[in-house]
Amino acid sequence: MRSAEIYKALVGFDDGEMTHCDAVEYDDAIWLVPRWIDAGEYRTPERMLRLDQFAHQMFPAPSAINIAVNEPVPHALYSGELTPALKEKYQLYDRPDFRFKPGGKR
Repeated sequence: MRSAEIYKALVGFDDGEMTHCDAVEYDDAIWLVPRWIDAGEYRTPERMLRLDQFAHQMFPAPSAINIAVNEPVPHALYSGELTPALKEKYQLYDRPDFRFKPGGKR
């Protein structure tokens, strides 16, 4: 189980919609986490998208948003069906067996 700092990210989609999500540091990179699965004393990401494959900017604390993704993200990456083409084009983890301790919000 990992203890990780949780960032807040603002994400815009290819259909014009915008939302926010968490992001975590893992394997020397920051990953967007659209949804968490809570499991008692830990939680695991439903999906993780590597941030540095998208143009983005970082904002220092105490900003409410720590990361803004500056290019449209395909909506299917965030919450849709992951096609083989999407899995090949983007770095991601789908239902990874990674466990994080809750807390550590930035």
